[in-house]
Amino acid sequence: MSDNNWCTKLAQSNCVAGVMRSLAVGALTFSAALALPGSVSAQSSDAQAYSKIIQIRPGDTLSHIAERELGNARHAQQLADSNNLDINIILKPGEELIVPVSLPVRDEHATVIFAKGIATLNGDDLKPDDKVRRNDEVETGTTGYASLEFQTGTIINLQPNTLARIVTLHCRSGDETCIIEMAAERGKLSTDVRRDGDQPTDFKVQTPYASAAVRGTKFDVDSDPTGLRIGVTEGNVALGAVSSDQVVDLDVGFGSASAAGSRLGSPIDLMPAPVFRFVPPRITATDVVRWFGLTDVERYTVQIAATAGGVGVIHDAVVTDDLFSHNDELPTGDYQLLVRAVDVNGLLGFIATSPVTLANVDPNIGEVNTVVTRENGNYRVEVIEAPDEATGYEIQVASDANFTDPVSIDVDENGLAFVRLNSDNVFARARALIDRVTVGPYGQPTTVDEE
Repeated sequence: MSDNNWCTKLAQSNCVAGVMRSLAVGALTFSAALALPGSVSAQSSDAQAYSKIIQIRPGDTLSHIAERELGNARHAQQLADSNNLDINIILKPGEELIVPVSLPVRDEHATVIFAKGIATLNGDDLKPDDKVRRNDEVETGTTGYASLEFQTGTIINLQPNTLARIVTLHCRSGDETCIIEMAAERGKLSTDVRRDGDQPTDFKVQTPYASAAVRGTKFDVDSDPTGLRIGVTEGNVALGAVSSDQVVDLDVGFGSASAAGSRLGSPIDLMPAPVFRFVPPRITATDVVRWFGLTDVERYTVQIAATAGGVGVIHDAVVTDDLFSHNDELPTGDYQLLVRAVDVNGLLGFIATSPVTLANVDPNIGEVNTVVTRENGNYRVEVIEAPDEATGYEIQVASDANFTDPVSIDVDENGLAFVRLNSDNVFARARALIDRVTVGPYGQPTTVDEE
């Protein structure tokens, strides 16, 4: 879509003012002037201003539409003013019209489902189960994370150094449309917009540079003093500049990177999801996760979280190679590993996810050794000198002594595995499994005994 053809011929003369009042994506709109961070709204204390886009029907006049949409034909002048039209204009069927709506203020809220590190709600410590209401500010520090869940299941994840607030919230199961508007003065947001049954969700985010009206969907917003980066990994987004009439459509798989003070960037292909090369059955501080490297990648982000949607981050890292290991003491248990490529524009690509189990190495458990022999075209790997407390073993087999590209196998207390590997050089090592999150150290690598 070009910069201007989102405006109908009816409203073409008022495209600049119109984009400040309302950005449309199909049935979705964004009231940008109401969502500017730090702004004070002129709306009354018992109502929320909102606008929607309707399609003109045959025979419609401004009075007919005012009666139908606003309950009184006397509001026709308000419709005319909102669209920069003469009150007596002849409307053309099929064209679109901005309809300003006043929504009642209700005691609605989003619920905090995760909070970690430095995170505050209106200056106070943010805690799980806190309620976030309209105009409440959620801020995360350099180590802070927060996840908000709305009634329909929509989830917003706030990354470190983010300041955001709810501008409009009108989202109960009986409402015609779930309306959520947020303002992000700075920082990074990731969204998973969901709907409650057939109820559509109208979700928007305003940054100091542009507003994003969303159909779908999953997308990322990164706003800081240098500019804006936004990428869409599901659905589509209409990005509208705050200070001009420019609009950029972003379909799934595209992003936009804009420098402060410049026009919105044209759509850019997002990086694909990395393909995992090796994810061990369990990860300790000595284990390495590998994926196949992508070209034109600036870096990769790696998160370990409670869900594949990024809720409950317990570890966050940036790496430049196609591998990851950690040296931190992390809580043991079952998690999701999320890996994303970042291009030279700073745009996050699609997410590769894998379930992982975090485990600890117990230094009091003795090392176990292995013997490798050829048997009927296979390699027979057997654990020897096993500790009594072992309930099983993790055996790794690779074609090099550094175990760059290994195969991992869990076996029972018999400690025996048969492996077919397309290599004349085979190395094996093993460690004892005490329980599903406690292991012993690896023994020394061994290779084929030809005797």
